[in-house]
Amino acid sequence: MIVDIRMKTGFFETKTYEMQIGKDKLILFSKEKESESIIILASNIASIVLKNEKAPEFEVQTVEKNYQGSFTEKIDFEKLIGLLKENLSVKIICEYEANMREEKE
Repeated sequence: MIVDIRMKTGFFETKTYEMQIGKDKLILFSKEKESESIIILASNIASIVLKNEKAPEFEVQTVEKNYQGSFTEKIDFEKLIGLLKENLSVKIICEYEANMREEKE
């Protein structure tokens, strides 16, 4: 599954990426020439937070850095969660309209 995202890269700066969920990794392919792609290994991920709000957001928390952004298109959260659980053995925190549910694989 490849999802279009807009990731925060500075205080008021965002850049467009494609997020691909792979076996034991997330790959963020830059859509902008001056930016490089990012590979985040599952072993470095502390947790993934998904917020299903008016503007659905995500946060990937690693030991070194937090990656935050939003989805640029409508997303099937159930399918996304299923793919994340299937490919990454990490804590996934889902927030649905102020209701919080935590799942751990």
